Amino acid sequence: MEDETEQPEEKEETGSDSDETEDSPDASESAENAVSTEQDDKKTQEKVANTQGEDKGEQSPKTNLYSSIAKALKEDDIFTLEDLDTEKIQSADDFADTFNREIEKKVQERFDETQKKIYEAMNAGMTGDSIREFEGMINQLNAISDETLAGEDSQAEKLRTDLIFTYFYTKGFDQAKAQKMTRKSIDAGTDVEDARDALEELKTHYRGEYDRKIEETRKATEDRRARERDMSKNIEKKILETEEPVKGVKLTATERKAVLSQFKDYVDKTDGKENSVPLNAIGKYAKENPIDFQYNLNILYYLTNGFKDLSKVLSKEKANVKKSALSDLERIIRNPASGNGAELDFGNDRSAESKYNVVFD
Repeated sequence: MEDETEQPEEKEETGSDSDETEDSPDASESAENAVSTEQDDKKTQEKVANTQGEDKGEQSPKTNLYSSIAKALKEDDIFTLEDLDTEKIQSADDFADTFNREIEKKVQERFDETQKKIYEAMNAGMTGDSIREFEGMINQLNAISDETLAGEDSQAEKLRTDLIFTYFYTKGFDQAKAQKMTRKSIDAGTDVEDARDALEELKTHYRGEYDRKIEETRKATEDRRARERDMSKNIEKKILETEEPVKGVKLTATERKAVLSQFKDYVDKTDGKENSVPLNAIGKYAKENPIDFQYNLNILYYLTNGFKDLSKVLSKEKANVKKSALSDLERIIRNPASGNGAELDFGNDRSAESKYNVVFD
């Protein structure tokens, strides 16, 4: 009985030890501390790695030099663009684009309304002549005072007539109908009031036409530039990926990169201050040597069967080399003395009785 009563007590003690091991606060706290220490070690290692990378001139994946500079400039109110997201500035080109936008903003802040409109038109791609035409018309209308308009002299009467006629003409009336409506206004004695209304209507009309022309030109310019970008990408892809651009001629990767550089690098621009176009090396050659450029281009086009095959060019070159080699051999045979004083002896019988200059055994 004593053994039976002692056994359960031993089991309970054993069970108690097990519970203490599993649920002990000290053991749990030790485990948490171990995990926390591991995490701290990892963070410390990452910081050390980042610091070492910065010491070596390397950038951490989470930071970017250009983005950091832009952020600092924005905090100092140097970059003031409202839509600026510094996190998107990841390259030198991104930074340059932001910098140029900031300069443009600063410049426009100093412009009056007329200067802003001219600047907008130029950036859209409008020609100087077109801008001058619209600006000239609007400035002329703005310069007409009410006193001048209401004058009783012949010059004032002509001004009112021109304004009323132009108003009807811009509304879609043909010339005869516009003249009839103008005469009706003068005969009715309402030409002064009609001219005032016509003046305001014409200001609105030409400002609207100006805006429409700017938008139309901007869209056309953007479409053209998009096509040019697509074409440039396709040309670049073809240059880099085409190992044999013309039948019979293969280019190494280095040579293809050199061709691409020749295509992309601008070395000159077209003449003229307005709408000047940048030129690469070929464009510059064509500009400076228009006759030779067309001549060489057409000759090469003919010899290569439309830039498809260089066999004619290569075969002519090989033929010239072969002909030159045969000529040299013939000269040596006819004149046995070589250039260094030695002689070629093919078993020649040099006696006076010999009938032949060369005897082969």
